[in-house]
Amino acid sequence: MIHPSHEMIVLGLLSLFATATGTEVKQNTSIEEVGNLKRCPKIRLPCSWSKKCFSFSAVKKLHYISPDNLKGPENFRNFSALREKMKSKHLRIRAARHWFGIAGFFTYPTYVINQLLYAEKLGLIGDKAPFVYMPETHHYFTSCTEGGKPGREFYSQWFEPISNVKYTEVKETDIWEFSQLTIESIHHNRHVVHSYPYQLEGNRITDDTGTHKWITCMRARARGVIEKYISIKPSLLHEANRISRSKFGTSPVIGVHMRGTDKWINKQVHPLRYIVEIEDFLKANPNGKIFLATDDSRFLAITKEKFPELVAIDAMRKPHNIIFDDKVDKNQKTKDVLIDSLVLASSATLVKSWSAVSEFSVYFHMKYNKKTPLTVVDLQLNKQGKKIHKSEICDKGDISKLIRYRPHKWEGKEVNISTGTHHNTAHRTKIPEEQKHAEVEVDAKTGCPIATPRIRSMPELRRILKTVSCSRMCTAFRTRRMGTTPHSNMTGSKTIVAVIGHYHEKLHWASLQPICYISMEKYEHGRSLNGTDPSVVTPNKANADSSFLKFFVEAYSFLPDSIITTHGDRFSQHSPDLVPMLRHINPDSYEYASLNGIYFHMIDLGDYCSLKGFYDTFITNKSIYPPFPRDFMGFSLTCCSQYIVSKERVLARPLIEYKKLYNFAIGSPDWGHGHGETIVNGQDRWTGYTSMIETGSKSNLPAMLENKVETKPFPSNCPAYDSHDMLSFSRGESMELFWHVLFGESWEGPKKDAKQLCGSDNLCSQDWPIIQEPKMRSISKYTPGIVENPKDAFWYPAVQWQEITDEQQSHVLGRNFLISTPMNLTQLDETEEKIKILKKLPIVKKSRTSPPGGFYDLSVDYMDDERIQWMADLMANETIEQPENINILLYNDDPCGIDFFGLRVEPYLKFKGCGTPVRLYSSRHRSLIDQMDIVIVSQGWSERDEGFNSPDLDTKRAGQLWMSCTIENGKTYPRTPIHELKKRFKIDKIIGPSLHDADMYVSFYSQFYTGAEAIRSQLRGIKPMPHGQKLKKIAIMNAACFGQEFSFRNNFVQKLVDNEKLKGRIASMGRCWHNEEPRLPWVDDGVGNRPMAFHMNKLANIRPYMFTLCHESVDMDGWVTEKVFHALAMGSIPIYRGSKNIKAYVPCKHCVIDARDFKTIDDLATHINEIIEKRKLYNSYHVWRSKPYDKSRFPVFENKIRKGSIDTAICRIASEAKASAYRKKALDYCEGECLEEVYKLQRLAPHG
Repeated sequence: MIHPSHEMIVLGLLSLFATATGTEVKQNTSIEEVGNLKRCPKIRLPCSWSKKCFSFSAVKKLHYISPDNLKGPENFRNFSALREKMKSKHLRIRAARHWFGIAGFFTYPTYVINQLLYAEKLGLIGDKAPFVYMPETHHYFTSCTEGGKPGREFYSQWFEPISNVKYTEVKETDIWEFSQLTIESIHHNRHVVHSYPYQLEGNRITDDTGTHKWITCMRARARGVIEKYISIKPSLLHEANRISRSKFGTSPVIGVHMRGTDKWINKQVHPLRYIVEIEDFLKANPNGKIFLATDDSRFLAITKEKFPELVAIDAMRKPHNIIFDDKVDKNQKTKDVLIDSLVLASSATLVKSWSAVSEFSVYFHMKYNKKTPLTVVDLQLNKQGKKIHKSEICDKGDISKLIRYRPHKWEGKEVNISTGTHHNTAHRTKIPEEQKHAEVEVDAKTGCPIATPRIRSMPELRRILKTVSCSRMCTAFRTRRMGTTPHSNMTGSKTIVAVIGHYHEKLHWASLQPICYISMEKYEHGRSLNGTDPSVVTPNKANADSSFLKFFVEAYSFLPDSIITTHGDRFSQHSPDLVPMLRHINPDSYEYASLNGIYFHMIDLGDYCSLKGFYDTFITNKSIYPPFPRDFMGFSLTCCSQYIVSKERVLARPLIEYKKLYNFAIGSPDWGHGHGETIVNGQDRWTGYTSMIETGSKSNLPAMLENKVETKPFPSNCPAYDSHDMLSFSRGESMELFWHVLFGESWEGPKKDAKQLCGSDNLCSQDWPIIQEPKMRSISKYTPGIVENPKDAFWYPAVQWQEITDEQQSHVLGRNFLISTPMNLTQLDETEEKIKILKKLPIVKKSRTSPPGGFYDLSVDYMDDERIQWMADLMANETIEQPENINILLYNDDPCGIDFFGLRVEPYLKFKGCGTPVRLYSSRHRSLIDQMDIVIVSQGWSERDEGFNSPDLDTKRAGQLWMSCTIENGKTYPRTPIHELKKRFKIDKIIGPSLHDADMYVSFYSQFYTGAEAIRSQLRGIKPMPHGQKLKKIAIMNAACFGQEFSFRNNFVQKLVDNEKLKGRIASMGRCWHNEEPRLPWVDDGVGNRPMAFHMNKLANIRPYMFTLCHESVDMDGWVTEKVFHALAMGSIPIYRGSKNIKAYVPCKHCVIDARDFKTIDDLATHINEIIEKRKLYNSYHVWRSKPYDKSRFPVFENKIRKGSIDTAICRIASEAKASAYRKKALDYCEGECLEEVYKLQRLAPHG
């Protein structure tokens, strides 16, 4: 059997890359099962990415969503010509890829409806019919099938095609589609269909009034499109009709849809409210039947207890949100929701809340049950205002004949959930005092409450803190009763309390953790908080931050010794599971520490400006805080306002600070003016607190904040705005950025040690990635790079990292910069020390040309963002004048075909590994060419054109070095001859992997191709699989084989494939001689710009094979590419053909089978079969792995390949710049820490 550690590496690789690509690998997959993995068909990329079809962008403002962010015909230049162009093509309707992680099932047909609405409104659909294409994996669909059959697509599984067009038969050039940003904007536009009132930034869209008139307009708008385009599969209609006939016969039916666990945009409705409607229906229809559709098993149990005879389909139900549970059968999950919706549509009366499931039931009734009107009871309709909103005015047609509206029974009243009785909203029911202080079960030995105490008011908090109930001793007692070992510091009489910011979340989980907790309730119109003490109620503003601030104000004079703040959800996208975290928490770990799993090393410009406006306008007592950072790289952020803080840290700030911050958070008009008190429910809640605290006392904050040096105000490039106008959500974001500073940390406070905080990295993780088994979401066009997977020897592909940031709702990384941050870099603490944010950027020169388009020019999409452009210009103009740097201009954004040292970076990083700081500038800054020390021009595969892809010759100044680089050999693909480059374009030196014509040789022995772990160990890091576990075949993975330029390789491979001795021994997984599917998807378009993940997937694919063919494309001595290093790194014996001296170019003896050593293919085949049959001979090719690398034994490899690696090129290039009075000459080598920094830059580079 394979050694467990080896098997873990292999399966870890498979699971890792399968997750990123959509291939399915079950958790308990064995090595033997690897060959039976599911495959994934090739997915056609959106037009905006592939550039093979027409992408129609109709957004007014990029990266912004609002109800009116779509352009009309008047906003386009020559719209009539544009319209005719699109009418001559097919509209391909797609889903919004960024929302795969949160979208419910009916979001997808809604995409179809709304894109058709908008396209028809603009007259964009001509004679060529539209079609739907939604092939990506998400919570309701997995694109992978046995054998990877092409043509698998989500929408067509459940709905009839909207036209007769077969998408597999349509050429990409004959297609147009909406851009991804446009799809997102269409979804929220005021002129399309919304199945319930939508929200943006936590606030309901103004146009979505949620009234009866509004929802009627939505239904009328949807009806026309559904009638024309949307049809359910007949088999599903038949099944739904069969259920209705068999369960209900001719009896009148009340359909009830209770949305439970997955209801998060609008609040839940308690089952008792539905029960009232059911009772009323049964009184009027004694022989009536009940059909209940719900995702929540608890709702079903409650209702069935009251009505045992009700009918409910045996569907998937759980007490948690089943939408996000990808472990269940996705097809069954989808079928359940569709059948539920269709059966509801056949009811006589439908009782519903805001939900797309039941709203589509209304749509389906209008399409399939026209003869019988449907009475609809909408439980969450808003009251009609005196003034009719424009969104409530529409042509409703004859919809009143199909849908009848009936008010719900308690309209204008509230229901007492605990009793089910009704009462007027003007009369609040109070909880009796004796009920508040009811006796609880207490342990006789310790006096500790056995159940976790829930505190319901500030008076109760004051009282309970005087007992042992919330002491560390009792917390530890309850922890042990829960089967968990508490932290060793959880002892003694000090108190600890958790403060939960609660809106509509279920708090059952809070009783499963041991810490006393108080629920700070969010109030908004329509939410009943009967009997709730006003001291724990706050307006639903500024996320949970206003709740925590209210707590500090109310409890300031009797705080517990340790305070923990959390949100109301046990599971969230920004933190690990709260229950085990709180069971293991170390109260003495830090005086302040974030409990969230996301740690950002800096924030973006938008957040910086919001926080600066807040700080400048609101923080009047700035002397008690550290100086405000002068740019946004001076911040860190541990997301989302969950933390532990000591009483001492809280009391180090005066009470007035918390009062003012609370007023700011809830939007009170006096928040920025002096020390005004806040009035709650007509009373001054805080009068009487000691006034001496308001002026501050002796600070207990860390010494780092003492004796601060005041700095002059720094000019700001932030737009001028009044922070009074900040949205509630933005106020909450400002507080999230400010908590750690409020509690005495520096602005750039470091992340905390998870083991010290909770005893485990898993419980309180504060670094990427926090999700160890992320589900596939979407492949974002803003993918910035690759980050390290701490569990594996390899790297997460960039798409998986982007998926993680999407899942965690990250808005500060991955979308605003080409590179994420200086994350994981150890030597960049002073990179931007002198960067200034200016009101107006100094204008140096305007660049004559933009970077050329083409395969290599990947920066164009990113540079569309104005903030990136601003930051890039800012940093370039500020850093170019620093005389201590060596400045290198990448004249093209294709440095030799790969980012061999993380070059294309925005904002730019200072590289220190060469002994002298090196700064790298992209083609955006060609105008600064006269201030550069070195200019690198990429040769690529194209001809040079002065002033376009090569600099104007008259711009070269004396002493400046011009270099040209390429990773091609000059034979496989044509390129400008070396002598012509030097003569015609004033190129001084050539960088390349050809020993014949390169002035500076660079080898393919790079972690970009093979992984840093393999390079660090000189290919000895990963042990090969044993002989018995190997697949007795030759792996062939050739991406390019078409054309005369590959004849050297093609002729040999064909003979190998045709050889009788090797029959059944060839496993060709590439495009050429294809006879076996790769274990992991491996797709190459042959143009050369392959990301790091391309090579990592290849490594995982070849590892199980005993041999790998490593055949160069040309017969050239000294031309050695990455292929042989791939095979050696993975423990697959390389069969090499290419450079005659290959054995000198590898770090091992007797490790490569050189095809040139055999006179014929037959002789080679005989040797291969001998290795297959003889374990000892096989093992002899791996003896070198157990011996340490001795550079003296491999002089050519050491001096040419390793030291000449692409990874070391940055220092060798920089060393060509002359020393000056301000800087010394750069080192001409890169070792140790220098290489480690290169590796990290490569992982973060856009091309990674």
